[in-house]
Amino acid sequence: MALRMGDGRMTRSKILDSRSTRSEAIREAAAHLHAAIDALAKALDVTSDKPIGVTPREVMKPSDYAEYMRVNVRKVHSWIKKGMPHFLLEGRVRIRVKDADAWLEERAGAGG
Repeated sequence: MALRMGDGRMTRSKILDSRSTRSEAIREAAAHLHAAIDALAKALDVTSDKPIGVTPREVMKPSDYAEYMRVNVRKVHSWIKKGMPHFLLEGRVRIRVKDADAWLEERAGAGG
């Protein structure tokens, strides 16, 4: 197997050597990236058991919250109209689970 590259021929062993060199370069770049991520995490005082930002179950779409509560999505929209805490994210309704759960518990305690 021989490939013509530039002004000369590239033998199979040279191809394998170049692949090895690329793999080493990729591994080295990955190591630098991991080191940078670790440094950033340390600077932000982030531990592995503490999630960055919002976990998928903290904020939900109304349909996901309905599934979570085992009710019809229309019921969730009814709760939103009655004052359930929610916010818009890029024009779409989102529900922060802990706030919505607290609101429902408060209403249940008030007999509502």
